[in-house]
Amino acid sequence: MSIFKSIIATTHVDSARRRITKNEIEHLVEAYNTQYIRMTDEHDPRKIVIGRTIACKLLKLDDGEYAAEATYELFDGKDPVKDDDNKYLVIENANQNENISIYLDDSYNVKDKFEKVKELKSLIKKSNDLSLNIKNSIEPLSVLIIAGTFVFGKIFEGFFHKIGDDIYEKFKDKLFEVLETQKHREEHVLQFSLNLKKEKEEYRANIFITNPKKEDIETVLKYGLKKLDSELGMYLTPEIKEINIEFNNKKFEVIYYLDGKAKPYIPDEKFKMIDILV
Repeated sequence: MSIFKSIIATTHVDSARRRITKNEIEHLVEAYNTQYIRMTDEHDPRKIVIGRTIACKLLKLDDGEYAAEATYELFDGKDPVKDDDNKYLVIENANQNENISIYLDDSYNVKDKFEKVKELKSLIKKSNDLSLNIKNSIEPLSVLIIAGTFVFGKIFEGFFHKIGDDIYEKFKDKLFEVLETQKHREEHVLQFSLNLKKEKEEYRANIFITNPKKEDIETVLKYGLKKLDSELGMYLTPEIKEINIEFNNKKFEVIYYLDGKAKPYIPDEKFKMIDILV
């Protein structure tokens, strides 16, 4: 195993002129000490998780400001840190209610682009307030997340009920219009983040579409969600808490799983591809 430490947040004013309080830093430290939080490469959710947090502490800096310092375990093939029986993978935004949520990053937090996201939200029958995901990296990937909570096996039915069957075409067109504001980038990603409830268990399925076209959105929503309703039971077990899927050329490819301790697994070849019949 390889262990390293990193400052993950401070009370300094950041480059976007945002400042978090000492109280918020303390809550962050508490969260990192009670849950396993994944470590990703440059905030790219499509890439397999490379490590997890194992501890966090509050520091007072020389200038009187405060910082949260996290300790990470890097998954490098060496002997792993022993799992903590009282800590589990945190599924981000899993506490959201039954409505549809939209999570945007700074690439959409610009007046004209933000207004388009607000217009998208206004179309949705059952929606939460918009949420901003802050990323501390030099050139963060642009990711727009559409999230919701659904009954296992009823994703398609639940999604269309929440957005409203009668406004689907308008929703699809506006979503594509929002995504087109990022077309100048080499890559931008649309992520559908599906929290799934099955009896007493909770799971997460993430679908990633890179540089999405309008027909990609149509295929995933009208056909892909139905396919997941019939297929996901073979993939998600009490040991596996999250499945990460990339959409390309009318197919789903399973990239990796995460277990309840935030450790990644690569699927067997026979479980890697899910054809979507259109």
